[in-house]
Amino acid sequence: MARKKVHADEHPDERWLLTYADMITLLMALFMVLYAMSMVNKTKFEALRLTLKQSFSGAILTGGSSILDHGAVSSSQTQAQSDLQGKDSAVPETFAPSAVTHDAREQGTLQANASAARKAELVQESQLEHAKAKVNSAIRAAHLEGKAKAFIDRRGLVIRLVTDQVLFSLGSYQLRPEADPLLTHIAAAIDPLPNAVHVEGYTDSLPCSCSFGNYGLSFNRAQTVLDFMGQRGFRIGDRHDAVAIPYGARHPLSPNSPTSGNPRNRRVDIVILRNTFTTTTTGPLGDPVGAGGPVSAASSTTSTATP
Repeated sequence: MARKKVHADEHPDERWLLTYADMITLLMALFMVLYAMSMVNKTKFEALRLTLKQSFSGAILTGGSSILDHGAVSSSQTQAQSDLQGKDSAVPETFAPSAVTHDAREQGTLQANASAARKAELVQESQLEHAKAKVNSAIRAAHLEGKAKAFIDRRGLVIRLVTDQVLFSLGSYQLRPEADPLLTHIAAAIDPLPNAVHVEGYTDSLPCSCSFGNYGLSFNRAQTVLDFMGQRGFRIGDRHDAVAIPYGARHPLSPNSPTSGNPRNRRVDIVILRNTFTTTTTGPLGDPVGAGGPVSAASSTTSTATP
């Protein structure tokens, strides 16, 4: 009987060769791709860069040249030659953000308010000068240059009137007829001024024969002058904060004689107080505080006589 032909057995452990061959093929393809990528065509790359930049920087709004209007360099918008050379210029200052801080805004507000306060002070000085000129003109018309005068000092406009033979008789607070025209002109001159008014009465050092003494006499004289001007057109209360203030024998202009006193010290001063103008500041909620209005010197300072 014929014997069967015996086939050689396959070797299953040799299948790894297929996997190895595939891995070698893939590695070779990877290295070829890497090598190809390392060889860059600069001309084509530059063309790609410019194409992408033009695509993302095209003009889309009427108010600006590109979407990068506030951040892009000028070469990406207008300078083609700079693009080709790969160079960019600096951002123009007009496109730079202008951040205004709170301190800068407040400083600007303070400066504006200080300027407004200064203008108000200049207007006030002009008004005081105008009133002084009118009063001095009335004094010259009454031929009382040696017994009355108007001048401006740190407090404001001061109209000084010697009482003897002008306003009152010695020891009296009844107005003399000669005082009527002068006080009427003074009332008309100071009424337009939006200022507080002090009418200050003074005596010399001689004791008053009246029952109310020197302080009482100085107060009655100041109040009589104030009331008379109120009857001659000087609006008290609805327009002016006006008060009578007695000083008696205090603040003499010249030394008093022990026997005869001094006529210069027996006087009435009508003081139109200068206003001070404040600047506007803001409170914690942003509300204005002290909105630049006038502040009368009568509310912030103590009145003192001016020699």
